[in-house]
Amino acid sequence: MFRLAPTALARLSPEAAHLAERFLFSLSPAIRALVSEVRLFGAQARRFDPEAPFSFLVVVEDCTLPVKTAMSIARQAATGDGAFEVEVTLATPSEVDTSTGLRARLFQNARREGVELWRKAA
Repeated sequence: MFRLAPTALARLSPEAAHLAERFLFSLSPAIRALVSEVRLFGAQARRFDPEAPFSFLVVVEDCTLPVKTAMSIARQAATGDGAFEVEVTLATPSEVDTSTGLRARLFQNARREGVELWRKAA
C-alpha cells in the first residue's frame, strides 16, 4: 500500500500532506512496484509556502519511458487545479549513490533535509 509515512504526516502541513498523497495515489500499481523511495524536499519540506514548488525525489529501479510518463501524469494529478507547482526528480539508486556535482548535492540535500514520504520495505 502506498500511504504516507507516519513521520511525514507529523511533519507536513495539511496542504502538503494532501498534495503528497495525491501524487502517491496517482501512480499505477505497476509503477509503484518500481519505486523504492519518495521524498519531499526543498521549501515545502521545511514549511508550507503557497509560492514555493513541491519538489519530489523519486528513486526508481529504472528510468524508462513508461516510468517517466507515469511520473508526468502523477505530477499533473497532484497539481489538481494548478494552484501549486510540482517538480519531480527521478533517479535510480546508483545515480543517487554515484552522482557528482550539482546533482549529487541535490540528492544529499533531499536526503538530509527532505521528508521521507514513502520507502519500500526491505
